Amino acid sequence: LHKPFLNFIIRGAQSEGWKKVAQQYNNGSPGWSVLTESSLYNSMSTWGSNYLVANVWYTSHLWMHWRYTQDKEFLKKAFPVMWDCAEFWFHRLIKDRRVYDDTYVAPDEFSAEQHGNEKEDGTAHAQQMISYLFENIAEAIEILGAEELGLTDADIAKLNDYLAKTDKGLHTEVYD
Repeated sequence: LHKPFLNFIIRGAQSEGWKKVAQQYNNGSPGWSVLTESSLYNSMSTWGSNYLVANVWYTSHLWMHWRYTQDKEFLKKAFPVMWDCAEFWFHRLIKDRRVYDDTYVAPDEFSAEQHGNEKEDGTAHAQQMISYLFENIAEAIEILGAEELGLTDADIAKLNDYLAKTDKGLHTEVYD
């Protein structure tokens, strides 16, 4: 029952429409993204156009299918979609401009818990989803092998840098 949706994601990520969203909303970025409202025909409305983390939410379905089935052939098919999504985020993430702690955050993202603020850097939801994507990609590379996936040492180094420095979206404060 889930496969039609997974195929929709894989086809959509390869479509001109989803690639165009990445370019339009991220200064000519590689990769792909999708807006909140999209159809089976890959058309989209611009409602929620600052919720660009929808692409990561879509890739989480690909990863969950792999986790449930352990189907390596499916993972090989899904990996380029996940990697292209990460490429979008490699170009979109910025150094935190509020905390200045050298971490990467998603700029101008929407999150429902930010009531009254339409855009904010580093919302918990976006940060958690993006970190999850990078972790899933690292695990997929361990499973399938970087060489088989066509990744270079530079690709792996870039992923590791973002994996280490992306704000995870979970903070604890200590109050006196």
